[in-house]
Amino acid sequence: MDYNEDTYQEAIKYLKKRGITAYELHKYSGKSESGFRKILNGLVDSPRRSSKEIVINFYNSLIKKERKLKNVNSEYTKGLEKFTPHQIGTYISENLQLFNTEEIFLSLFKKSILIEANKIVEKGIEEEKNKSI
Repeated sequence: MDYNEDTYQEAIKYLKKRGITAYELHKYSGKSESGFRKILNGLVDSPRRSSKEIVINFYNSLIKKERKLKNVNSEYTKGLEKFTPHQIGTYISENLQLFNTEEIFLSLFKKSILIEANKIVEKGIEEEKNKSI
């Protein structure tokens, strides 16, 4: 594989942002975990080309999965904004067999939890405003 230094830098940035560990790169490639740890921590000025290619390939595989998941999620989640978090949670719990990937379930669950958390925070802010009046 030909690699591009810009793509390598983009891959490193993405992996760090996602919290990818050296162990995950090691499991993906079979190469040294400590070597990848040094690369991710910026301790290697000039990694080997083969190491850069592994980083780029792993990055590309994650991006590919992310795109596929995004397409699946958008199909499964069409119209969900019309429902309350409670309704979404109830629907999920009653129709688990419809959700064919863990990621879809987690996405919907996180969405409903975040909406509820935001409501609680907003309620607390409103109460604080009312106290100071």
